[in-house]
This record gives sequence, structure tokens and C-alpha cells, in this order.
Amino acid sequence: MKKISIKNYSKLIQQDEDFVHKLIKKDKVQVEKSDGKVKVLVDTHILKMLKSTMENLIEAELKLKELKKPKPMNKKAIDKKKKFLKSKTIIKKKVLKPKKKLLKKRSIKKT
Repeated sequence: MKKISIKNYSKLIQQDEDFVHKLIKKDKVQVEKSDGKVKVLVDTHILKMLKSTMENLIEAELKLKELKKPKPMNKKAIDKKKKFLKSKTIIKKKVLKPKKKLLKKRSIKKT
């Protein structure tokens, strides 16, 4: 039996409580409480199973976090974006200026 702290496996227990409770009933997992800390005694082969499921959970969480984060752009892309935005603003300024009247009304002179 190996001692592991339950902190590392609290997420696993939240995810799969039934599995952990079954293990506790079969005396393959023992829980000890001492000075506010909870220790878990686990058989080594079960520990390997727990570790693999924990690793899968952690990998899934990391992938989710990566998907949620916007990907950082490389310098070339940032420069292109800045240039594009600058050109956009210049175009906008030009468009926003009031248009001069090119065609003036000409009065017809009588001769």
C-alpha cells in the first residue's frame, strides 16, 4: 500500500465517486484523517489506474484551457495586423472628410 494525499485525487473523486466508494468498500483504498490532512492508502496497481485516469482528466482540462485561450500571434502576423489597422484608419479619415463640391452651379450669361 502506498500513501498518497487526497489533494491530487480530489478531482478524480469528484468525477468518479462511485468508483472510489467501491474501492473503499472492497478495502483496496483506505482513508486516514490526521491533523486536518486526509491521506489515502491505495494498492499500487489501483494507484496506476487512478494515475492514468487523473492524467487523462488533466490533459482534457489543459486542452479545454488551450481552446478557450486565444492563440498568440507571431511577430509577422502582429506587424501585418498593425499595418492593416493603420491603413484602415487612414482610409477612414479620408472617407470621413467632407466631400468638396466639384460641380459648381454655373450661371448662364446672356450675350
